[in-house]
Amino acid sequence: MQPTFNEPDKADDHYWIEHLTFGMRVDVQLLELQKRRYHAELMGLRIGRYIALRFDPQNWPLGEQLTGMAVVCRYLVEDELGEIFAFKAEVLQLMRFPDHLIFLTFPDDVAKRSLRDTARNEVNLPATVTFAGRNYVGQVTDISEGGCRLLLPQVPELQDWDKTEVALAIECTQGPKQALTAHVRNHREGREGVSVGLQFVAPQAWVQNLS
Repeated sequence: MQPTFNEPDKADDHYWIEHLTFGMRVDVQLLELQKRRYHAELMGLRIGRYIALRFDPQNWPLGEQLTGMAVVCRYLVEDELGEIFAFKAEVLQLMRFPDHLIFLTFPDDVAKRSLRDTARNEVNLPATVTFAGRNYVGQVTDISEGGCRLLLPQVPELQDWDKTEVALAIECTQGPKQALTAHVRNHREGREGVSVGLQFVAPQAWVQNLS
């Protein structure tokens, strides 16, 4: 099974390697275990030899024989358009001391695709979002007609983030408060809270008037 991206979306070696950062989150899909996904973080790599990830033993199937298993890895890079990279590899080895590490074969090919079609403008707009009936206050840090990125200091308690529908109210200095409906496209937890990528249900032309 290859990542389901088209051939024109193939990323050249220098491009995808330059977008790797230590500690970044990597989703690892184990293809022989009902294609389940697990989370890990990038610890290092040796070009042409291996990629090393750190994993949480409480969230990994350590009772399974993983060596030689095929995996698909995906990671998100937030630039102007936002891109997700994916590659297929095999498990080389697991280590449990002095840390929990998994070594993967170095990928032959890496695919990429943009998460949105138009670049977003950097802003700093107060916003309130409603997840499962509960309100959370945060800041919209970038926005386009099709969606935005929302930074929340408090992480919502959600079991399933994917495609969750939310109500969003954005405070605008150049006009009235904007009440929108959006879907969660991605999220990433960090020291400052959680960064949530949202896609609006309908395009928002008023965004063009933001300075």
